[in-house]
Amino acid sequence: MGIFKNGLTAAVLCLAAGAASATTVFDFRNPTLGNRGMNAWDGNFGMTVDGLTVKATAGIYSTLGGTETIVTTDCKSIALCFSEVTETKVGLGVGGAFGLRRTAGIGGLPFSFGELITLTFDKEVAFDEVLFKRLGGPVGPTFDLFVDGKVVAKDQLIQRKSPYSLTGLTGMSISFGADKFRLPYFGTQRDSFMIAGMKVSEIEKATNVAAVPLPASAPLLAAGLLGFAALRRRRKAA
Repeated sequence: MGIFKNGLTAAVLCLAAGAASATTVFDFRNPTLGNRGMNAWDGNFGMTVDGLTVKATAGIYSTLGGTETIVTTDCKSIALCFSEVTETKVGLGVGGAFGLRRTAGIGGLPFSFGELITLTFDKEVAFDEVLFKRLGGPVGPTFDLFVDGKVVAKDQLIQRKSPYSLTGLTGMSISFGADKFRLPYFGTQRDSFMIAGMKVSEIEKATNVAAVPLPASAPLLAAGLLGFAALRRRRKAA
């Protein structure tokens, strides 16, 4: 009986260890840089914290027909895209898409396009929360959210100084896009923001403990053992 107890305890401990996860906080704000300085552009941004590495790339996406579709997560793969990751003292952004936007924030583009920043991790993670830096718009701004290239939320309002919860989302990459655009002095809303930081949890694969099925003859075997034990007691008594 003690063997079964010890085995069950070991299995429970093994499963519990697999379910554990470590939380990692990435702070993308660089205090040594300016607020929107163009010398802060970085086409190969990467950061490693607690052994977990994240890389940022600049891309674009389309909202034609009311459908959010990523054109590319890395503008280096498309001619005339020109977008690059911007790194400033308030966070990460995107600038230069199609040569139209020369600011550091992630912003909307004309003709139903928008700038996109993608954060790709070197292993699967659970996304906990993201902290934005609002840059524009008397109303909003809002963002569209993608995980592993698929849209999971649209037009999410960015709250000032409040992290946005990402609980329940897991994957290797997460993208934030801005699609609302207005010409200078026209319109009331535009999207413009930066990513100040993010909190994720590393997913540790649980060790599966397969149940060992009892053979069909097990009850007969048990009955036989009990019978032998009873017979042995009778012989000793005699």
